[in-house]
Amino acid sequence: MPGPQFHDVKVILTSGEEQAEPAADAQAWAELLPGIPGAAAGVRRIEARLMERTREQARRLAATQQSSSS
Repeated sequence: MPGPQFHDVKVILTSGEEQAEPAADAQAWAELLPGIPGAAAGVRRIEARLMERTREQARRLAATQQSSSS
């Protein structure tokens, strides 16, 4: 949720349950970019890497939060 400043953000971490890959939009991108072969596959790769980096950041934040509360 945005805070009083544009850069202030409230982050709520969940229990860590895996969610389904958001690849459903990849086909829409492929249709939007008909002249680009592999557009759907590219979008899927970007989404997968983004989700991986998000999970890594969540783990780091959780570890930082646990160490600061000890």
